[in-house]
Amino acid sequence: MSPNNPSSSGLTALVPARGGSRRIPRKNIQLFGEHPLIAHSIRAAQAASHVGQVYVLTDDAEIADVARSYGATVPYLRAPQTSSDVASSESVIDEFIDALNPDGDFVFLQPTSPLRTAWHIDQAYADYCQRAGGASISVTDYMEGDAYPVFVDPNKQIYLSIKKGANAALNGAIYMTSFASWRKMHSFWGEQTYAFFMDKSVSVDIDRPEDFQQALNLHLSRQETE
Repeated sequence: MSPNNPSSSGLTALVPARGGSRRIPRKNIQLFGEHPLIAHSIRAAQAASHVGQVYVLTDDAEIADVARSYGATVPYLRAPQTSSDVASSESVIDEFIDALNPDGDFVFLQPTSPLRTAWHIDQAYADYCQRAGGASISVTDYMEGDAYPVFVDPNKQIYLSIKKGANAALNGAIYMTSFASWRKMHSFWGEQTYAFFMDKSVSVDIDRPEDFQQALNLHLSRQETE
C-alpha cells in the first residue's frame, strides 16, 4: 500500500506523539529499555499480523526523525491547534483523515502504553472483526482508585456511566474502529463500543515519572523471563 493512501486491507496504525509533555520532558523519545518510548508502539504495530502501515502523527522534527528511523511514516507535521496541551485525540485523527483521505480500519496506539504488544493488537482486531461496525477499546479489570472507570456488560459493551458500578477501567492502549465510522461519529464511543480486556500487568499508561518507572520495571522483568 502507498504510504499516502491507507488501504482497506487490514489495519492502519496511528501513533500520536506530541513534542511537548508536562510531567516527563521529551517523554516520547526518552529511552525505555533498549529503545525510545515511541519505538515500542511502532514495533508492536509493525509486528502485528493485520497492520499494513504505521503512521506517526507528531509536531516535532526530532520525534519525526526517530519514528522514521524505526520504519514509520510521518506524513506531515501536526498543526499547532492539534499539538497543544488541550488538543484532543479526535482533532489529531480528523487532521489525518483530512490530509490523507484513508479508508479501511484503523488502530490508535498511544506511545504511553509501551507494554502493549503485537499479540494484543491482533487479538483486539480479531474481536473487532467478529462484530459488524462499531469500535473496540482496551480496558483492564477495575481496582479501587483506577482512573477512567467504566462498566462492561456481559456482551462486552462499554458504558461510560458507572451507575451500575465500575467493573473495568480504560487503560489507553488500544482504540479501534473504521475510518468510515469515524467520519460519521468523530469518536470511538457509540452504541456499539466494545471492550477488549488486557491484563493489569500490561496496562500501565505512562503519565508521571513513577508510571514510567513502573512500566520500565515490568518491561525489564518480562525480558528476563523470555
